[in-house]
This record gives sequence, structure tokens and C-alpha cells, in this order.
Amino acid sequence: ESELLFVKLLARWISNVLTNSLSSERLSKLTAQLPGVTYQFRRFVDGRNTFPFSSPQIQELYGITPAQAAENATPAFERIHPDDLEAIRVSIEHSANTLSHWQATYRVKHGENAYRWIMGQATPERLMDDSILWHGYLQDVHEQEQARIALENNEARLRALFEFSPIGMALNDVETGQYIDLNDALIAPMGYTRNEFLALSYWDVTPKTYQPEEEQALTSLKTTGRYGPFEKEYIRKDGSLYPVRLQGMLNQESNGRQVIWSLIEDITERRKLDKMKDQFIATVSHELRTPLTSIKGSLGLLNGGAAGKLPDKAQALVSTAERNAQRLALLINDLLDMEKLVAGKMPINLSMQLLAPLLNEVVESIHGYSEQHNVLIQTPEVLPTVQVKVDGPRLIQALANLLSNAIKFSPEGESVELSVELHEKTVEISVRDHGSGINPAFREKLFQRFSQADSSDTRKLPGTGLGLAISREICQQMGGEVGYRDAIGGGANFYILLPKEDQ
Repeated sequence: ESELLFVKLLARWISNVLTNSLSSERLSKLTAQLPGVTYQFRRFVDGRNTFPFSSPQIQELYGITPAQAAENATPAFERIHPDDLEAIRVSIEHSANTLSHWQATYRVKHGENAYRWIMGQATPERLMDDSILWHGYLQDVHEQEQARIALENNEARLRALFEFSPIGMALNDVETGQYIDLNDALIAPMGYTRNEFLALSYWDVTPKTYQPEEEQALTSLKTTGRYGPFEKEYIRKDGSLYPVRLQGMLNQESNGRQVIWSLIEDITERRKLDKMKDQFIATVSHELRTPLTSIKGSLGLLNGGAAGKLPDKAQALVSTAERNAQRLALLINDLLDMEKLVAGKMPINLSMQLLAPLLNEVVESIHGYSEQHNVLIQTPEVLPTVQVKVDGPRLIQALANLLSNAIKFSPEGESVELSVELHEKTVEISVRDHGSGINPAFREKLFQRFSQADSSDTRKLPGTGLGLAISREICQQMGGEVGYRDAIGGGANFYILLPKEDQ
């Protein structure tokens, strides 16, 4: 509106100046101080076009002098980009027929093969001879237009990524939870139309049972600007639920409104595959356990001399077979434990217990393994007399996994240190070794099932890749957690955090 008012006032001023017979030279000097071209454009009934008046800058813009422009406007049109010319002619025709304000942005030739963006606007009036006279202003807007086009291109690319992403995306208002924008991948499994979905708020598709997780996500957004990833369920239009994995970030728009960008991945198929895999593992494990128990027992009897003294070569083969049968039995037990933990079928019986006796028991249970590897387990001379609410045998199992890993990855003659530290709200049980530590590239997978830093067929150290995953599941079901940090001075430091109960 301000630009339109400027052009109208400018047109009125030029008309007054010309009416008062002020010389064209003096007018040109005044208008030459403006950054753009001040002009009058006249279209006659017979189709001729001229610039009765134009400021000196017209020569830089169109390559013609004000005097030449006053004779014929055709050379100016010849410098307009061919792709823009028809639109300019249509817009001039419309302005002439309706006597409405004319405005256009177009390209004008600048040099041999270059064009620059120009914006023009003018106010028309009909003269006595039915010709149309426009009073207007032209300015170079090349940099602004290039920036606008680049921004539009970027927005178009981002929009294409947004729309065609196979993962659901949503933009929500922080204060109201209302959906502002979303893509087809989010709508598809929900059963809503786009308009129906946009009328919903976040809580319309989120079961109330997930309120604690949602509050934790909001707290994370306020403190870190991000949340997740975490898994929950969404409510479809028909009321059924399906699993999703969410993560997102906080953003502030130019108007000050805070919004949340979220990635919402439908993990229905992944859950199905995980369930099939777990069922398969459980079935195979159960089917293997009975014959393996028989094989292991028979090999143990043979190795112990129950069938008489064996030849040396046969004795060596039987010993090797028994060791491998024991390793296979451990693998099957780990598989079954993992399956039970994930399915919630392993009972966790929590009770208040002194921690020190449990730690002594786990050290005693793994003593033979540490001697076999020539690694000493060091414990504090005096353990704190703290009580924890745990399932004793399960805590021992989780700690045994951490200790056996530490022993396995320790050089011979080194020690593994088991310690306890009391914090304000937690009890920390720490297992520290002097091995090579954990490769940073592997840390994200550290507690995943079947993860091993050396997964090659030629790895030197045996293992199922389930020990840490089992320890994590056990501790989580007891209200605690398992973590890792690099040990000061080298090596690995795994720890278990348990809630500190009021004594």
C-alpha cells in the first residue's frame, strides 16, 4: 500500500511539474537523484507506445535516452526477456481496460547474455484522445528477486522431502497441541482425512496411559530443545492402536510461536518381525535344550571316566566336545532368558536386601572364571551397609555378566575392580577393567541384542552378544539402569544404578 501511495503521489507531482512548464532538463535533474526510473508511458489508440517523460536512468535500464524513449517505446520492449514479454503485454492491457494500478516483476537484458530483475508499477489515466497515460516508477530488484527465488526453490525441495518421506512428520503448536502441518505418511495408517487430522490435537491420538512419557518429552524439550526417541502407541480413527517411534525438536517461528517438529515412524511391521524372531528363537532354544542336556551329560560322563579310560586322542576330543557343549548350553540359556525378559515372562521378585552379601556372592560365583583367565577381582575392604530393593538372583546374574565381560577383555595379570558409590537418590555399582575399552563407533549398539564389537567369524573371544542386553533388561525391570563410561586411565567402566530406598 505504501508503494502504491508513493507512485500515485509521484505521478501527481510529475503531472503538476509538467503542467507548470518547468523545463524537462530541470525535472530530469531532480528525478535523477532517485534510485530508479521515473517515467510516463503512453499508449495511443493506433497502438503506438512512447515514454513522454523518463528520468535519465532509463538509458541504463533500457539502453535508450529519454529523448529516444519519447519518440518510440518499442526498443524498451525488445530488451524484455522473451519468457516475460507476453505477461507484460497482458498486464498492460488489463490495466488499460480497467484503469487499475499496474505492477509487474520481469527480466530486462543487461549486457550480452545477462538479464536483471526489474519491478515496475504505475497508475493509469485516460486522456481526451482515448490514449492511456501511465505515471510510474521502475527499480532494479535483481538481488531481492534472486533471494526470493532461491528461498522458494529451497522451500519446494523441503516440501517435496516432507510430502514424500516414508516416515510420518508433523508440526504441532506447543501451547495447544494442535496440528499445524503433517505429511501423507502420518495420515495413511490413521484412517483420517487431512482436514480431519488437522482438526485434532495431539492428545486426540495419544492414549492417556502415555502421559508420563509425554510429560518427560516436554521436560526434555524445555531443557534440551529435543525429545526422544521413544516408543508408544497412536489411536486410529476406528479406535484401534498401533505402535510408533517418535523423536522431535523445538523451534520458534518468526511470530514468536513455539512449535514442535516430530518424526513419527510406524513400527507395526518391525514389531511383527521382532515377535516372529523372538518366537523362532524361543522355539529353537526349547527344542535344542533337551537333546543338548543329554549330549552334555553323556560327554561329561565319558570325560570323567565313566566308560573307562579313553585313549589320549579320544580323551582330548571328548574334552573339546564337552567344552563346546557347555558353551552351546550357555547360549541357549541366554536366548531363553532374553526371550522371557522381553516377553515379561521372567518373574522379578523385588524385596529389600543388603547389597554387600549379594556382591560377595557374585564374586564367589565367578571366582573360577577369573582364575582361569588369571585376572584378579578387587573389592573394597568394607562394603557399605546399604539396602536395595531388588530381585537378588537377577541382580547377581546382571553383575555376573558385567564381571565376566570385564575379565574376558582384561589382559592376563591385570585386575577388575568392583566398587559401590552412594549418591543422593541412587546406588552405583561399578565394574572397571584395564582392557582396551569400547570403540566409540560401537557404543550406540553396546546394549543391543546380539551386538559384538568383533562380529567376524575369526573373533578371538567367545560370546553370545546377549549378556549386556540381559543385564539391561533385568536392571530396567528392577527400576534401575545400566550404563558405560570410559575408565580414567584407560579401560572400560560399566555401572548399574539402582534406586536408593529410604532406610
